[in-house]
Amino acid sequence: MNREIRVKQWIAGAAIGLTAALLIWPSTRWIVGAQAGYTALRSDPLLPIGDQTPAERKSWLQEESRAAERRPDDLQIQLANAADTGSTSEDTSQANVARIRALASRFPGRASIYANALRWAATSLARSHRPEESELTAGGSGAKAAASEPPDQAALAAFLQDAAEGERLDPDNGYFPAMASAALFALHRDAEALDALKRAAARPTWREYFDDEVRGRLRLIDAAFGAGSALARLGVACATLFPEYAMLRSTSRMAVVQAVRAEQAGRPEEGLAIRRCVQQIGIRMLDNSHIVIGSLVGVAIWNVAMARPGGAPPERAGTSGAEQRRTRTLDAYRAYLTQIGHAGDISNLDAEAQVCQEGRSIFQAGIAAQPAGVLAGVDCVTTAMLWTAGILALSGAVWMGLLALAGGYITRRPVIRAGSAPDNRRIAMLGGAAIVCLAAACVVTAYRAGAPPPWSLGLLAASGLLAILATCMGAIGALRGFRNLALCFAGSALLGAVISWQAGAAISPFVRIVTGIVPGLKVYWAYAGGCVVVALPVLLICVLGIVSRRCRVPILLGVARGLAGIAGTIAACLLICFGILAVFTSRLEAYNRVTIERAIDNEPALYASLAGKHWPVRR
Repeated sequence: MNREIRVKQWIAGAAIGLTAALLIWPSTRWIVGAQAGYTALRSDPLLPIGDQTPAERKSWLQEESRAAERRPDDLQIQLANAADTGSTSEDTSQANVARIRALASRFPGRASIYANALRWAATSLARSHRPEESELTAGGSGAKAAASEPPDQAALAAFLQDAAEGERLDPDNGYFPAMASAALFALHRDAEALDALKRAAARPTWREYFDDEVRGRLRLIDAAFGAGSALARLGVACATLFPEYAMLRSTSRMAVVQAVRAEQAGRPEEGLAIRRCVQQIGIRMLDNSHIVIGSLVGVAIWNVAMARPGGAPPERAGTSGAEQRRTRTLDAYRAYLTQIGHAGDISNLDAEAQVCQEGRSIFQAGIAAQPAGVLAGVDCVTTAMLWTAGILALSGAVWMGLLALAGGYITRRPVIRAGSAPDNRRIAMLGGAAIVCLAAACVVTAYRAGAPPPWSLGLLAASGLLAILATCMGAIGALRGFRNLALCFAGSALLGAVISWQAGAAISPFVRIVTGIVPGLKVYWAYAGGCVVVALPVLLICVLGIVSRRCRVPILLGVARGLAGIAGTIAACLLICFGILAVFTSRLEAYNRVTIERAIDNEPALYASLAGKHWPVRR
């Protein structure tokens, strides 16, 4: 007996010591706090990204605004606060642009403000296309281009002003004159657009400054809501939009159209110079863009530059595979360079073609090197599994601890200590009525907070029926033993329903964000985990009730003594499991945060490292 007590004391001491260590250590303290919040059903605004009600979205923005007001001199946070990423509507984009432009007076001389204003302004302007773009392909996108929306003259004028100011502040950056070229083409000022394109091609760097907004968003979230899982940070980073790439691709097509017309008019050198400008911009984007899609758009722009060399007839779209079309286009362009006396440029062309091909293969290899459920180096599934397991372990420990306290309180009652238990009709009637009322309250509360899992509704229904049965038996004084057993099962079913709803509500945000980041991923394991938590306390009470019945011990007496004797030890064991999981979660979260920072710094380089390659591609 003394040995059993010592073992229980050792387990309890280990659980308390491990929990204290987790709360002291900074890298695990926030995880314990966050998972305790989920266990208590505290709403977390970080995880249901993209799946928020208007009220939740309003509350989110208010918290962010308050956090931004406390940091008025931080440009990144102010950029993030000015940009509402919850909607892609034109009205929202225009409001974002106005708020970002207003920051220029508070942060003078910062090119990032104008770059981000251009990116958000492109949301509405990117829908405007020149019909001439269809001249590069036969039967291509002509109908779409002809039916595009007319450009907003006032918006394009403001766009040009932002591009000019950004170019003045960052004269080595090709991004600003390239965006100016896009606006000038939309305004049919083609000569000025080509001049801006040439300036963009001559610039040594390419930077879009979107990372300032992304970093500001992550820091703003931390300031407003505290530290959260890397899954939420990844969701924020993945929600960044890049509508400016549509404008840049349209610009490249219009420039090549101008090159084709010059070549058809007998000015091959002029046409070649335009094509070279387009290719230089494409290579610059491939090498310097900090996002994979930006590098891939650079490759596409480089390939567009070779369309219809010398004014050749356009190739009909869809006549062959993409790789075959690229090969034919490259061969035709080599022949054209030889024809006009620029055979010496072929070696440079081939080198750039090799760089583009290598870039595409690196991205494909980097994506293929990641197992299912891993996105940009972040293991979404393992992270969500660790968080879910930790929440379930802590939830189970809390409920087992509560049952142990309840059992200890009941066993201290004089009638229980004397070895008997009250067993009358009044207790059965009051207990049954209380369970029915609690079950109804659980249904109302669950539906107000969110639909409970299906098995929770089933357990609630079972608890109500059993409680009604026990109440009726108590009223007529029949089947005393079965009446109390039914009451025990009714209480167990009610407890199971509550814990099931709690577990489902706690883990569902992780299920939603993982399925949002990795579409098509099945996460039945998360919901199955809820059954494990339900099983521990519910099965324990049911088993104690059945054993008490078989041993002819009053059910209340047997259940109370059993809970007082073993529930606390089970709670301590679950708390130890939670602590171990918290340590592993902390290590994985630290790795995920570093990986996300690497992706924001230079996502192409991250994918190259995943594929075991060097970035940028060596020439």
